[in-house]
Amino acid sequence: MADPAKDKLLQAIEELRRDMQGQIDALKASLDALLARPAAPAVPHVAETEVSPETLVILAAAAATYLGRNIKVRSA
Repeated sequence: MADPAKDKLLQAIEELRRDMQGQIDALKASLDALLARPAAPAVPHVAETEVSPETLVILAAAAATYLGRNIKVRSA
């Protein structure tokens, strides 16, 4: 003899499984669409410019204030 509570539980589990499988399929489709898109173009290289000594002093002072000790800025 079948147990109605057990049958109802199994039916609910099956509905949840189908719903979850639908979500998985939708995510796979989204991922496939993203992977099929061409890659974004590379960001063009910006020519390096010389940092003025005044800017280095300001950077060093800001870092020293934040860290609470003197530092030497080697590059920026």
